[in-house]
Amino acid sequence: MQPGKAPAHFFVDSDSPVPAHAQIKSQIKLARSYLELEPGDVLPSIRTLARQAGVGDGVVRRAYRELCQAGLLRTDNRKHVVVTPGLPPASEVGTLAQASADQCDRLMAWAGEARLSAIALGRLVLARAFAQEVASPSYVFVDICRLAAEESARHIGRAWEIKVAGLSLSDFARLSCADVHRLSAVVVNEHLYEDVRTVVGEGAPGVFPVRMRLDKRLQQRINRLPARSRVLIVTSDESSLAGDKALLHNCRRLFGRTRRLHARALSGIRDLAALLESRRYALVLLSPSAWEQTPARITRMPSVARAATEPDPPALEDVRIAAGVLC
Repeated sequence: MQPGKAPAHFFVDSDSPVPAHAQIKSQIKLARSYLELEPGDVLPSIRTLARQAGVGDGVVRRAYRELCQAGLLRTDNRKHVVVTPGLPPASEVGTLAQASADQCDRLMAWAGEARLSAIALGRLVLARAFAQEVASPSYVFVDICRLAAEESARHIGRAWEIKVAGLSLSDFARLSCADVHRLSAVVVNEHLYEDVRTVVGEGAPGVFPVRMRLDKRLQQRINRLPARSRVLIVTSDESSLAGDKALLHNCRRLFGRTRRLHARALSGIRDLAALLESRRYALVLLSPSAWEQTPARITRMPSVARAATEPDPPALEDVRIAAGVLC
């Protein structure tokens, strides 16, 4: 598809309860999933799309910005908004997209024959799908502890605009075989992929590893520390935990040589409160598993922060379609 030839089917339903920017985001995701938009295609300018959809420039600007943050779009040197690479191979996307489109066409044809409003039928399907997801989510995210899993699940749910449940590895391992195989997909911290694959075994559901990064706000806090500041990261008593090892690796990469990073296991610290009061460290980061083992009176101290992580947006986008979320 040539630049400027993007499909002219973007619109906003002013009667819909879905925010206008979210409607535009969904339509762009669908166009990418169904290969109507391909890597390198140039989207309409903010002003052009706003006029086409009958909304303000700010609505389109927000949709584009959030899609850029997710890695679906980028801005080139001429300030054009361009579709990024990253979709699975066309044959895989095409098969899934065509099958779902055929099902939609059959449902729409049936609605026409029955003299039913296609829009009303679509709303019924959406309501039923939401009710089903509330009762029993079909997508889960698994991490080393429940706190980290639930936070990342909310992050994924917002990005994909679906319900995602967060489970610790131990909670996931306790699910029955029937419960596991009712799931549509399992997204997992990449460092726990093999553990989760062992639990799932052969067959459905698919297990999709995703790369994690330090939480943006935590990165900003670290970047504000003076050069040569001493920072301590406290890991779980179980030093072999893959999640804690990955966290240490990410912190070392972020800190580089500008700040001095130290690591200790929680079991090796006799009195954490006294260590904090000594002010030897400008910041003490507790891994999620260590945070759950630490009293609230300590976690509330100003020099303490949880080493929170989140799925890396571009990596998460690579997983989305493979996991069956087309828009």
